[in-house]
Amino acid sequence: MANVVVSGLGPNGLFAALSLQAAGHQVTAVERRPSYLRTIHLSLRETWLDDVRRLDQRLFDAVRAIARPIETVEHLGGRPRRPPPVELDPVIRRLEAAPHVHVRLDELERVFLARLSELPRVTLELSRQLVLDGPGPRFGVAVEESPDRRRVLPVPELIVIAEGGKSPTAKQLGLEMIKLSAPRFYVSVHLDASIGPVTRRLDTVVDGSAVSYWAVGHADPNRGTWLVLEIPPHLHEGSPSARIDQAYFELGAMLLLGTSRPPQPSAGGLRGTFRFEQQLLERPVAGENVCFFGDAAGMGHHALATGLEIGAVDLPRLLELAAGTSSLDAYAAAVTRSRIAALSYGLREYYPALEADPSGVIERVLATRAEDRTVETVALVEAGLTPLLRHA
Repeated sequence: MANVVVSGLGPNGLFAALSLQAAGHQVTAVERRPSYLRTIHLSLRETWLDDVRRLDQRLFDAVRAIARPIETVEHLGGRPRRPPPVELDPVIRRLEAAPHVHVRLDELERVFLARLSELPRVTLELSRQLVLDGPGPRFGVAVEESPDRRRVLPVPELIVIAEGGKSPTAKQLGLEMIKLSAPRFYVSVHLDASIGPVTRRLDTVVDGSAVSYWAVGHADPNRGTWLVLEIPPHLHEGSPSARIDQAYFELGAMLLLGTSRPPQPSAGGLRGTFRFEQQLLERPVAGENVCFFGDAAGMGHHALATGLEIGAVDLPRLLELAAGTSSLDAYAAAVTRSRIAALSYGLREYYPALEADPSGVIERVLATRAEDRTVETVALVEAGLTPLLRHA
């Protein structure tokens, strides 16, 4: 039995903590947020639901109790769907599966946390920030209860960082994501009004820029609708503003929903603007006992709510690492392979004119010296993709 610390209790971190506990390990689970408030909607696939059922039938039943079926998946506009590769990588095979049910993220996280809190061999550290203690190579940990108060925990055999793509632990270690695409900005809005059990995507052109909009509804009208609206680059020029976001929300929402007036956001208004890039951590391990998991190891999302599938692919490798049947190097190699596959899939979404698998480009960038990457990484990737683009 290993003493394991999991930092970050989003869906992937919660799934990792539950799986490690089920495997017999002692788990300390750390989450800096005081509560779960993200009203975004996830479209869950049967592949992921099957993993939950195999892990814990009670948890599966609780998830199904808050989930509602997706009755319609609509893809409007351009970007025709291309057939997947003949031999599918496990990540791509999961991403190719059709979404099955809708849940709201905050409700899913609460269900997972409630189940985790019932189990033995679990210590919850909520409203706490994990801080690595010591220079390594075997790191200890402390939890920060306030800016001037830290509590040191026993040194764990394994520290699992599941803090998402902006991991403060990665920053503490001086680790940075390798950017593999130009950044895109999105307005994220939750509406009280529901469009029903529908996932809708609209590909369109606004002022000469190709953009994509999503609406994720819910069969329960009390759960509302989540909108994600891509902002044309010429509007934000790398730095969106509240004024632009509001004006663009009104325009994009009407186009997506087919209304003559903009819908009313939920109380609290716009959820905000986020920036996304296809990216990965150069090496998803550090020292002798730290590994990065889920989005913290890299994000290759080709559509909404695919990060859970990527984490599920990496979970068996994580359990082997905790059990001592695999090494950090083997874990790093497996996670890097899964990210290359997911990123290749995601880059074809970012660059629709690609006519070949871009995984070789990603591998060449990984082999490039760090000092030669820096801010030019995206330029390196785009230059590498040029021969793979279809030309008119």
